Amino acid sequence: MLPLQQSAGNAAVVRALANQRQARMPLRTEETGAAGAAPAVQRAKNNYHQTKPTGIQDEPGELRMLDRFSRLQDGSDGRTPHVAAASMPDGKIGLAANTGKKAITEGEAEAGNIRMREIINLEKPLPEGLGARHTKDAKKVRAALSGKYAKGRTDANRINETMEALNRGIDWKLVAEWGAGAQHGELTLLEEAVEKWKENPNTEGPVKEFTIGGRKKPCACCTWAFEAANNFIAGPLGYKVVYTATHGSIYPGWIMPEFLRTNAGSKNYIENLAANEGGSFMENRNGYYQLHLPEGKIESGEKEALSESESEWSSEEG
Repeated sequence: MLPLQQSAGNAAVVRALANQRQARMPLRTEETGAAGAAPAVQRAKNNYHQTKPTGIQDEPGELRMLDRFSRLQDGSDGRTPHVAAASMPDGKIGLAANTGKKAITEGEAEAGNIRMREIINLEKPLPEGLGARHTKDAKKVRAALSGKYAKGRTDANRINETMEALNRGIDWKLVAEWGAGAQHGELTLLEEAVEKWKENPNTEGPVKEFTIGGRKKPCACCTWAFEAANNFIAGPLGYKVVYTATHGSIYPGWIMPEFLRTNAGSKNYIENLAANEGGSFMENRNGYYQLHLPEGKIESGEKEALSESESEWSSEEG
């Protein structure tokens, strides 16, 4: 795996190498015979129907769908390792895990890709071995591909745009094995998006939303980062980061990415919030800007897992 680099002089080289290491997944529904290849996603047969109604819609539908993509990459009902997902500026779905000890390997990413190919292959039954929640997730992904899931919803356009991004493919951001500390997957995706926004600022029309989902709720530090990005980076460029409410835990070893560290406003914002919790940032031995907390400080967050939506979907296949 490639280490993320801090040196501005090496940034272009690092990005080029990182792009070569991404696990790319063209998502399709027909068999082609070519190893690892499959044709483009088609609309599912309209045999999906809702068997249990939706409860209070407290989060955007596209955010819920991105959460599902993240969970389905693993396929079990566990919560580790964490995976974040977003519809990237290139029109595809981006996935990233945390760096460090719980990083996703290239083999694990490809196993997830294979599972997703099976899930969106609408001519075959769902793959075996999915956990209960993941089976529910997979049915909703198929319902969304059929057009039934979004029908009648106020956020239908955003859901359909998310499914079109899935249609174009999934790109894993596999730049994830370093030394001390961890950069969280949400911020790896946001960092790439910010680079594109700087190249193409949204200076006309309404603010464009960039939604980030994941297997778990974001930690307190990532929420600070989202707030800082909206105030000092994304907002001035005409964009807004949309995310799930935090579970509240503060993790020692959390790394502030360079795009936040090199912006004075965002850096000061995050440092001040960390100081309120008794924390401070210092460069670690690898040169990354890492959060340190007082010895013995206890993480006091809420449940990390995302709440399960009430609605259920089914089809002729069960």
